[in-house]
Amino acid sequence: MDNTMKTKTGTIANFDSWLEKAGQSYSLLSDEERNKVLDHLITISTPSQLYHLSQKLDDLVKRDFLQLPTEVSFHLISFLDPASLLTCCMVNKQWNRVINSCGDVWRRACQSIGVKCTKEDQSGQYYKELFLTVSARLQKMKNGSAFESRVLYGHTDRIMAIFYREGKLATGSDDHTVRLWDCKDGQCLKVFDTHTVADLKFDDHYLVTGSFDSTAACWEVDTGKKLRQYQGHVAAVFTIDFNTDLNILVTGSADNTVKLWSFDTANLLQTFTSYSDWVTKVVIVKNTEMPSLYHIISASSSDGPTVTLATLDRDHETQGGLTWRFRHYVPHFQIKNDILYFPTVTSKGAIMKLEQLDHTTEVSNTSYQKFWDSSDVHVILGIGSKYFAFICGEPPVLKVIETPEIRANGKSMDSARGVVISSKNIPNVRLSKRGSTFTLGEMGWLDGMSDANQKGVIFAASLQDNGVYILKWKRRKKQRRAVHFDL
Repeated sequence: MDNTMKTKTGTIANFDSWLEKAGQSYSLLSDEERNKVLDHLITISTPSQLYHLSQKLDDLVKRDFLQLPTEVSFHLISFLDPASLLTCCMVNKQWNRVINSCGDVWRRACQSIGVKCTKEDQSGQYYKELFLTVSARLQKMKNGSAFESRVLYGHTDRIMAIFYREGKLATGSDDHTVRLWDCKDGQCLKVFDTHTVADLKFDDHYLVTGSFDSTAACWEVDTGKKLRQYQGHVAAVFTIDFNTDLNILVTGSADNTVKLWSFDTANLLQTFTSYSDWVTKVVIVKNTEMPSLYHIISASSSDGPTVTLATLDRDHETQGGLTWRFRHYVPHFQIKNDILYFPTVTSKGAIMKLEQLDHTTEVSNTSYQKFWDSSDVHVILGIGSKYFAFICGEPPVLKVIETPEIRANGKSMDSARGVVISSKNIPNVRLSKRGSTFTLGEMGWLDGMSDANQKGVIFAASLQDNGVYILKWKRRKKQRRAVHFDL
């Protein structure tokens, strides 16, 4: 075998021996000297040698960790954040296939952005698609492109009451009518000839209205026929709630009373007279610890504002009562998981939270906490474990924030400000301190986005021109998604 190597100026006799001696000399050098030798060789190398070197480096330096056993690969992938996962999916088809099969990894990625995973034991591809869908939706909420709106017309006087249920919207007006709308196509399904309407609520069978004429009334949804009238108040009925399982209707009035009625017969069962001013909100809430009991919770406005709780059993017997007295005007409230949330309408206003509705002792002024520190909150729309929606500002803005976590600090009033997810200007709305001219639509997304709850109506409000403003989730288009997200 000829070991002679040709060079530009000649040949090196016995090349193998020369190469061995060169290698021995190289091994005696320090790291710095070796690097200098390599730098020199790279400098004098031709493209052919440089290409040969790059091929060798690919084999020596780069390692495809996804060629390892599956369990090891999945363990390594579990340390990547969502943005890195998406980048790795673009390396090649093999990486994309392996990473897409990591169900636990993509499920955790979904949970990291507040996704409510409603289906168990789904594939990695399913959770990845869910992650991409919700990520895109959150981005659109931030830039204002997640929603679409329309205005419904039909009423001829101001609309003072709005109620949403399962894709349908009821609106009550001073034109002595209630209109029932299909929110999907905006069609008016039925017009009820009623009285002036201050508040309303409906289910599959009944529509109940509270009126400025000091009465409440029940109407049959299918026929529009008035079934009965509840007479006894001597001033406007601002707020109503009913429960057909209990066979009760509760009304709150400007005559400073709350009345409890038999829903079926319209007989007056009881009158609560512990209020010093208008009653602007009543709700019926099931006791979470004792399902056989219910609470009637009511808010009284203006001087000496109070929130009162009375407990009711299925025989319509009431048990005692609690009254919380506040320093600030409390026009309405929302309840979530036995926690009471309410806005305070002052120059130092805020959204407050009051816990432990089942306590048997009165709560002092220092026992509630600031939940959102802002002076311009008009109405609380809804509270979830993940998101919180309310109207604030002038002109009004629909604001969605991440629900802040509040930690008690003795008797102090801690303030919090959650991350703002979306701010949407609402045009020309009619403001009501009672909150009756606004309503949230579908509420499931407040506890976290899912593959099913980002559709339908998100918000509705009465407009100054007697129209009804409806804000809906914009329909998602089927398209190939980009993999870059601002996470």
